[in-house]
Amino acid sequence: MKDLIFIIFLTLLTIFLLGFAHPVTESSSLGDPELGQEIYDSNGCGACHRINGLGGTIGPDLTEVWKKGDEYIRESIFEPRKVVVKGYKPVMPSFKKVLTESDVDNIIAYLKSLKKKGKK
Repeated sequence: MKDLIFIIFLTLLTIFLLGFAHPVTESSSLGDPELGQEIYDSNGCGACHRINGLGGTIGPDLTEVWKKGDEYIRESIFEPRKVVVKGYKPVMPSFKKVLTESDVDNIIAYLKSLKKKGKK
C-alpha cells in the first residue's frame, strides 16, 4: 500500500512540475515582444523587410515568418546566407556581432506576437 501511495505521489508531483516546464526549443518564450520590436526598428530591419505590407522589399516579408520556427529565424539573423529565400539576393549581413542571443529571443517574440495581436 505504501508503494502505491508513493507512486501516486510521484505521478502527481511530476504532473505538477511539468506544468511549469518550458520547451527548450521555444527560446522566444523568454523574449519580450515590445523590446523585440524596438530592436527590430533600431537595427533598420524594416528598411529591407516588410511586415503587414509596411517596409522594404529587398528582403522577404516577415509577417508570417514565425511559422518557420525559432531556429530558422535565429539562423536567418546570424547566418543569413546559409538559406536564401528564392527570389532574393544574398545581401543581408550577419548580425552575429551586432545582436546578442537575448536580442534575437526578443525579435522572435516580436515576430510571434504578430500572429496573436495583429500588430504592425
